[in-house]
Amino acid sequence: MDAIGRYAIEANKPKVFADAVGMIGATSGGGTAVAEVGAKDLTTHPADGETVRTALPLIKANLSSIGQIEPGSVQMRVSGLGLVPVNFDPKTGTVSYQVPQKLRDKTCTVIVSAKSEGKKVETHWTFGIEEAAATAASSPAAAPKK
Repeated sequence: MDAIGRYAIEANKPKVFADAVGMIGATSGGGTAVAEVGAKDLTTHPADGETVRTALPLIKANLSSIGQIEPGSVQMRVSGLGLVPVNFDPKTGTVSYQVPQKLRDKTCTVIVSAKSEGKKVETHWTFGIEEAAATAASSPAAAPKK
């Protein structure tokens, strides 16, 4: 319980803020180390920084360059949806997820984590959604008048 500190930071007391920020970098050694893998080291679809024309994209990443992935350890989080069920092909090292409901935001962040050789590895990337596709998802179409 004491591993995560919470602080009330008052604007008129900058020393409290400086002390709180200084403690963020300190760890008690209780957490597991995570190796971050850059999205540019992986083949992702949609690519990092790409803008897609659909609010229902197929999200894929090839994890084969990371090493031997433990199949049950692969997880994907999609902004606006949270943890999603993924398909992982151990032969190709590809993880994929077909978005079943339209994404409402103009940008989407994907976080993929897995275990490789006993160590947790994680990568993330962000892609854009064309504004017309995102707004069509958030506003229902008006019924035509007869």
